[in-house]
Amino acid sequence: MPERIPALIIWRLVDGKPGHEKQTLGLAYALLRDRKGQCVDLPVASRSKPLLQWLLGRFVPGRGLPAPDIILAAGHATHFALLAARRAYGGKTVVLMKPGLTLSWFDLCVIPEHDSPPAAALPAA
Repeated sequence: MPERIPALIIWRLVDGKPGHEKQTLGLAYALLRDRKGQCVDLPVASRSKPLLQWLLGRFVPGRGLPAPDIILAAGHATHFALLAARRAYGGKTVVLMKPGLTLSWFDLCVIPEHDSPPAAALPAA
């Protein structure tokens, strides 16, 4: 009997910017293409409230939702919300584009070449 793979729970933090939302949606669809799971969209409105939630270890938008396996975000306005969500509920953080915060604060940073990733983040030639 094949081993049962648990459903993948993705939280996608959205800031209302179409380019950011398309990038995270594309990655969420790719992750769920061959695996059961769900993607939940959580709007992020400002930076100040998520900063406070991160410091306090809370993330109000996630209340009542299944705990995430992966939390996706793109755009500077989502970074503190991403960190707050992980601190409160766990999961791996994936940020698309170059974050304005320390790279090591995130589990994975997908940085396009045009965003000038640091040399240490580039694959060996």
